[in-house]
Amino acid sequence: MPIIEEIVDDSTTEDVDPFEAAIQPLSKDLPIPSEFLSDGAASDPAKQAQLKQWKFSAEMHLHHLQQYLRTKPELSLEQRARVVITAGVFRGEDSYSTSVMHMSAMSSVKLVIMPNLKAGERYGYAPSALLELVLKEHIKPLFQATPHPQINLDSGRKLPHQAGGNAAAQDFYEDQTWKTKGLGCWNVLTWCVEHMLPESFQDMWPLLVPPIMTLMDDWEATFRIKGILVVDELLKQTDGQLLKRTGVDKLLFASLENSFSQLHTPQTPQLLFDAIRCYTVLTTRVTAPESEERFNRLSDGISKGVLNAWSYAGSDVATMQSAAEGLALLVTELGIGSVRFLKAIIPQLSDNLYTKPFVPPARALQLSTAECLRVVIHECALTITEWKERILHGLLKAWVEVNRIVNKDQDTLAVQTALKEVWGELLLACPTIPQVETPQLHTLDTNMFQALIAA
Repeated sequence: MPIIEEIVDDSTTEDVDPFEAAIQPLSKDLPIPSEFLSDGAASDPAKQAQLKQWKFSAEMHLHHLQQYLRTKPELSLEQRARVVITAGVFRGEDSYSTSVMHMSAMSSVKLVIMPNLKAGERYGYAPSALLELVLKEHIKPLFQATPHPQINLDSGRKLPHQAGGNAAAQDFYEDQTWKTKGLGCWNVLTWCVEHMLPESFQDMWPLLVPPIMTLMDDWEATFRIKGILVVDELLKQTDGQLLKRTGVDKLLFASLENSFSQLHTPQTPQLLFDAIRCYTVLTTRVTAPESEERFNRLSDGISKGVLNAWSYAGSDVATMQSAAEGLALLVTELGIGSVRFLKAIIPQLSDNLYTKPFVPPARALQLSTAECLRVVIHECALTITEWKERILHGLLKAWVEVNRIVNKDQDTLAVQTALKEVWGELLLACPTIPQVETPQLHTLDTNMFQALIAA
């Protein structure tokens, strides 16, 4: 009986490069599934099941990459860049990532920068050559197809006129390669900004500004939020004069003011607060203290960001809350200059302090409103006396509301404490209260108001 012998071709059994074996499952075999993040995917059981399986596989492959890097292999600059690009996309808080992915990705990127870093230790700046390679070879190609029409791509400066005319504004949203083939690129971009030497920003400016502004001016609120997170790091790291000298500060102000008006999306509350916070920090970085420019910018933040949101929020509690939290930041910076807005601010905050009839309590809104009102009273103490009655109207109604509750939960207790702090601040601003209003409260209901008065 003949015997068939299988002959194995030795040429097909070459040793596999350990680095490629560790990184290929992530970089080639396991791309981020953009189709699972499309509209309607959240309500599609089949896609959610696939996404769940994909997340499990991604966690496993990231763990294997992390374990390989812990062996401290000698990696070339290109290999280190591949780790940053491949693992870096998972380091943010995105719908496709998990906390396990986030931790593994952070650890992997750390290990290619400082292999001997102990667990829990922070690492500082990354080599400029590595950052340039990541930005030039990975980030830049994703955004080249549809460049931002207001930026000189060679210098990163603001153009005097929009390239391509008015039609370029619409072309800018066509063929957005970075959304289809570069999911998570904003996390890599944030990492680059976060770990860049301050003196390197000017040279890297043409590689940083175009993708940042593309994110900031995108039509989807989700990506505007991602862009703001990158700008947050940029403002921490770079010189405000570089922003002014290149005109990027004007582009950022315009973009953030545009974000103030994105009021009818599920991401509106987060976008509104993030935009106001970033706008406030940007203002302090590029304007001189007590200057007319700073005063005007912060005033615009209140009128365009907060008052506009209040006008259109209606019954959107989350947006009202975000506006109050943003207002506290702006008033803190503007100080006594905020008095010009008291006619609009005080009535709104006073009304938001207490729950209206037939409406469920919104303790988070009450808490944010109370904190904001305390800040307003503190900063505008010299003129707050004329608003005393209006403030007391909301404050006392809110106090009666929460004080009547027998079994108070933690949120209610937090609101009660915040109301006491508002009362204390009001006493400092209006020294006549102990002689006028306090006796009236005692007469009205000592038991009800004793804890507030004693505060």
